Amino acid sequence: MGALSKKMGFIRRIICCFLACAVGFPGYAAAAAGRFRVMGDGALTGTRGKGTATVRYRGADGQYLAEGLRTINNFFGTSYDRPTERIELRLLELLDAVQDHFGGRAIVLRSGFRSPSENNGLRRQGKLAGQSSMHIEGGAVDFHLAGVASAEVAAYARSLEVGGVGYYHGREVHLDTGPVRQWDEQTSGTESREPQRNAKIILQTEYDHYRPGEPVRLRWMRITEFPVAVPLRVTLECDRDGRATSLGEVMLQYGEGVLHRKDGCAVLETRAAARSPVWVAAVGDRCGARHRLRVRFCERPSEAMPAEVTSNIFQIDD
Repeated sequence: MGALSKKMGFIRRIICCFLACAVGFPGYAAAAAGRFRVMGDGALTGTRGKGTATVRYRGADGQYLAEGLRTINNFFGTSYDRPTERIELRLLELLDAVQDHFGGRAIVLRSGFRSPSENNGLRRQGKLAGQSSMHIEGGAVDFHLAGVASAEVAAYARSLEVGGVGYYHGREVHLDTGPVRQWDEQTSGTESREPQRNAKIILQTEYDHYRPGEPVRLRWMRITEFPVAVPLRVTLECDRDGRATSLGEVMLQYGEGVLHRKDGCAVLETRAAARSPVWVAAVGDRCGARHRLRVRFCERPSEAMPAEVTSNIFQIDD
């Protein structure tokens, strides 16, 4: 009866997705129209065991669907009820776009979300798992598409020039939402045991596109050593053809669990604090082009950590 009950619960969640149960909730914005540079059709088809199911996570009206996202998060090995460990919407849209290109062939998942302890366990076993893996951030997936050569999947994903693509000339392809890069079994460097000491720290916006007057939500990722001291005031830049122009300073606003110091810095003392969202109040389109944030750290645990980082590019649309 227990197994049957779980199966019926899974089926009910899928049915609810197709009935377009849309709600707004923390961590996922209500409207999705044009949010990312690369997007799919709003539904993912995946295989688990002997069954295949299609789950719609975004409705025709652009609303993200809570029940669909709940089901997909479970499929990826995490819980929708833990907001700081949800799968990134950016990843779902990227994976969706790749799947759509190959005619909606089913996703066969090997690895989705990993906790830090799970990731460290893989590293101890000598597996290809990076110290600051995007799997820990809910921003990576290892998979193959049923009936499609993985070399073709990797080649198409690379052509999108969005995030990271790893292909080890085997069955699975790795996709993530980090900086644009590519690697294989010879160039991954994941086997290195040298501590990274925040060498790959990044600041990523929730979306690529924002509306005028809308707060810009961001999240720190790939932190391997705590604490990290970050400034409350950062530089907003206009990016035209790769050339940056300062538009002045804006204030980063942090939620609970982040210590504010009198010297104008905030301290991220734990992974939970780093995973909590940070946002910038309404930016507005101040240069008619692409924007980014430049952050110069208050303190660094080592010389391996960069003195400053820039966020990914985001746009303010009319």
